[in-house]
Amino acid sequence: MNEGPTYICTSCHQNWFCDSVVNATSVNIHTPANMSHCFTNFKSVQHIEWICHTCLSAIKKQKIPRFSIANKMRFPQKPKELNLYPLEERLLSLRSPYMQIPRGGQLSVKGNVVNVPVGVQHTINSLPHTLEKSCTISVKLKKKLASKKCDFSENVRPFAVICALHYLMRTSDLNKSSGIEIVEDWITEIAKINEEETQNENKIVQNKRIIRIKMIR
Repeated sequence: MNEGPTYICTSCHQNWFCDSVVNATSVNIHTPANMSHCFTNFKSVQHIEWICHTCLSAIKKQKIPRFSIANKMRFPQKPKELNLYPLEERLLSLRSPYMQIPRGGQLSVKGNVVNVPVGVQHTINSLPHTLEKSCTISVKLKKKLASKKCDFSENVRPFAVICALHYLMRTSDLNKSSGIEIVEDWITEIAKINEEETQNENKIVQNKRIIRIKMIR
C-alpha cells in the first residue's frame, strides 16, 4: 500500500499492487508459442517485466486475456491538439451531462443522467478573433446567463480551442455531423502572425545580446 499500484502488467498495461503481479520472465518460459504475443516486453518497477494474475490465468488456459494489448485493447495515443485544460474541453463538448452524485464522493450516480445539447458554433463565434486577445481570455461558465454566481472559471486559449476543433472536425464523425463551420482564414492568419512575432522576439533578444557584449568590451 505504501508503494501504490506502480506495477504495470506487460499484457494489459494496467497498474497493480505488488501482490497482484508476478515476474513475467519465469512465466514466459513455460508459455505456449501461440500465446507469446501477449508479452509485450514492457518493464516497470525494478526494470522487470511483470504480469498480473488475471492475464496469467487466461494465458494458462491458452486464451487471450480480455484486456490484453493483444486483444486490441490498447488506448490510442492522445494527439497534441487535444492537450486542453478542463474548461477548454467544455467549450468543445457537444453535450453537457447533468447527474446527481450521492454524498461521500463520486462512487455512484443517483437517478438519471441528462445530456443537454450545447451550441459549439455559438461558442466558437464568441471567441475573440483579434491578435491582442488570442493569447488567453477569462471564461466563466454559468448555468444561466442571469446568474451572478459562476460554476467554473478559468483562463482559456482560443487558438488551442480552434486547433482542437479542427482536429475533431477531421477525425470525429460525431463532430462532422454537428454542422459546425470554421472560418479557415482566421486560424491561418493568426498562425502566420504568431510566427512573425516569434521571429521578431528572437531578433530583439539577439540584438540585446550584441549590445551587452559591446558594453562588456
